[in-house]
Amino acid sequence: VTGDTTFAVNIPVNLTGQSITATATNTATNDTSEFSQCEAVVVSVAISGTVYEDLNGDANLADGVTPNNVTVVLFRDGGDNQPDGGDDTFVTTTTTAGGGAYSFSGLTPATYWVAVDSKTIIPDAGYNGGFGLGDVWAEQTYGIARSWCANGAGGTAETGAAGACYGGQDSSTSDNITTPIDVTDLPNAEHVTRVVAAADVNGVNFGFSFNVVVTTRDGDDDGSNNRTIQGALRQFIQNANSLSGANAMRFVPAGATNAAGGGGNWWLINPASTLDSITDTDTTIDGRAYDRTDGVSVVNPNPGSLGTGGTVGVDGLALTQVARPELEIADTAGINMGLNINAADVTVRRLSIWGFGQNFNPANNNNANIQIGNVTGVIIEENVIGTLPDSFSDPGASRTVGPNIRSIDGDNGTIRNNLVGFSGSVGIYLSSNADNWVVEGNEIRGNAIANGSLDGIDLSEGSVNATIRGNLITANRGAGVDMYRGGGQHTIENNTVTNHGAGGLEDSGIRLYGVDTTVQKNIVTANTGSGVMIVNNDGGQSDQPEPDIQQWQNWYRPAHSG
Repeated sequence: VTGDTTFAVNIPVNLTGQSITATATNTATNDTSEFSQCEAVVVSVAISGTVYEDLNGDANLADGVTPNNVTVVLFRDGGDNQPDGGDDTFVTTTTTAGGGAYSFSGLTPATYWVAVDSKTIIPDAGYNGGFGLGDVWAEQTYGIARSWCANGAGGTAETGAAGACYGGQDSSTSDNITTPIDVTDLPNAEHVTRVVAAADVNGVNFGFSFNVVVTTRDGDDDGSNNRTIQGALRQFIQNANSLSGANAMRFVPAGATNAAGGGGNWWLINPASTLDSITDTDTTIDGRAYDRTDGVSVVNPNPGSLGTGGTVGVDGLALTQVARPELEIADTAGINMGLNINAADVTVRRLSIWGFGQNFNPANNNNANIQIGNVTGVIIEENVIGTLPDSFSDPGASRTVGPNIRSIDGDNGTIRNNLVGFSGSVGIYLSSNADNWVVEGNEIRGNAIANGSLDGIDLSEGSVNATIRGNLITANRGAGVDMYRGGGQHTIENNTVTNHGAGGLEDSGIRLYGVDTTVQKNIVTANTGSGVMIVNNDGGQSDQPEPDIQQWQNWYRPAHSG
């Protein structure tokens, strides 16, 4: 070697700035020269990013907040570009700080896996009293290019661009990074991104939400804490109960439909045990399904509508059909309670829910598809209650035995635009001083199959001031509307009430009890007993009704009597 020569040497450790001694040999003469005080220049790289809480779960981080103290883990890939732990190396961990930011520095250029421990994500909203980190579990909604995400068909795919990433690698598995962390945690990490770091890599970001439901699974994947199944309906209810402020469920299924019927497919949840009671105000359970590839496009694998539709009442009020739901919640485990609402201003919409309340007893307040406790402002709308999502018809021996909807002391609620049918007992049961309800635009059909003394709608046990308007109430085994033992002061108007009766006092279209009830502009026809029956407070029939029956504004055409 003669003259000035530059050597480039790969040194596999970080000796940047350190003095080294090197030798060079002339291969023609075998002369060796020694060079000292050479400065080693070794490249080191950094990987950094931010962990976001995607508040509404739509995979758009514009509304994201940035939690601190989230654990982020770094692994070095062994060469197979698979996060399997077989040839990989655990490097280190860090936590987010200064607004959700994290950074790993001083790294040798290589391919790495960055993983987030979702069980350490602290919600921005803070906690309701008595709840903490062990009660909540966020699910992934967003990742950058090279994130590993559920592919919608039970597998995993590496993304080519930043965007929606629902459910992490596998929506049928909960995140299971454990402490102390080592390389065996990489195969159990759900939220991972592959980073090829030849130079500094910034913007390795992740998004998570406490409000998304991505899986139909149920059970308990974390027996050491109160949280249960990441990304499940059960966990959403637990999250909503734990977090301060409103929580609206966003259903973004990351797996394929798991139920099918006449003309459509949908997602089915079979709870393994009773779901947690809903105890936080402004919680919304919504079965509308969104596309996992963007989180905002509505998907409709169960197309079409159910119900009779048409018009009802003397004024011909429009009765809309109900869109077939994409989400079904059904009992196959003998559970008494479906959704148990014990918080104000809760909304339940766009579900099929049926089969609960198998041990129905009218004196037992714990058996219904949907039950409302002593709270106000509940809204039940656009659901198919009592049947499967593809047919508003009797599901047979596995039908709901208890009420489809029951309110116990709850006031000022609304039940609208639902199909409510085919329970063994009551369609809608407003009892124990459940006051000021509005029941409108529903089709209430075929209830009280197993008990002819029960009805389509029961306004009983002191309930007052309900408005029953614009409903089709038909073919329930007992009465269409029965307010026996109720307080009265109801308004029943512009309904079509038809084809009721199984003998006895409960075979009327409408049975009145209490005081100051107005019945007007209804079509009451083809009932086995009376079109309208008036009962004294002592239970006897009377020619001097206490309610205000505006008979000239109703159209009666009963089978036997008016």
